[in-house]
Amino acid sequence: MHLLAALAVAALPTVLTIDDAVRIFRERGFDLLIADAQIAAAEGDATVAAAIANPQLGATVGRSFDYDARACPGCSATAWSVALTDPSALSDLITGKRGLRTDVARSAVTAARRSRDDALRTLSLQVRQAFLDAVLQQAQLGLARELAESTERTRALDQRRLESGAVSEAELARAEVAALQAQQGVDLGEQALIAARLQLAFLLGVREAAPDFAVDSTLFERALPETDLSVEALSAEALEERPDLLAD
Repeated sequence: MHLLAALAVAALPTVLTIDDAVRIFRERGFDLLIADAQIAAAEGDATVAAAIANPQLGATVGRSFDYDARACPGCSATAWSVALTDPSALSDLITGKRGLRTDVARSAVTAARRSRDDALRTLSLQVRQAFLDAVLQQAQLGLARELAESTERTRALDQRRLESGAVSEAELARAEVAALQAQQGVDLGEQALIAARLQLAFLLGVREAAPDFAVDSTLFERALPETDLSVEALSAEALEERPDLLAD
């Protein structure tokens, strides 16, 4: 139910920022939802492994109708039995099997959590890369449209100059070809932007028709954070923060 509820989410913001993209991915990302379900399953297995089986009490009663108990003093045609057992609970405690099962189950929970953390790390990078690609495609489309407008103005100007005899038909033809090529660049840019948006929407957990949204175009205008980017600093950070290295 939680998985289905997480997929039934509201539409993306009209203008999506990179911080919004990462936040939405943490909330809706399908791969993260699967990883959370795996953690819950591992925790359930750990609870089962640590449980001690309840004792079992059984009783049976039977009667033989073709047996004459009067022929045997002290005998009875009714037979009954009572049994009390523990399904290996005591032997598991004595031999340490329960402790081993618990340790293995707890290790599985830890591994599932580390796997989820590593998936969050790698997939968050994919979300950021997809967002940057969408911003780049959006900027390139804007540039292509400006170029198309410029070439169209040139074509229109050459058309008027041809009518006044200032240019030849060959020059007008070159202007028309340039305008068509620029418009083709706009069409290709629109297709590339749609593909980039679809990829980003997929990573953000959108499972229906992709909503119409724009990405924050001011991202490339921001200053880079003041961070030590030396090899030593990056290696130390990786050893401290990467879940896959911590698991080793």
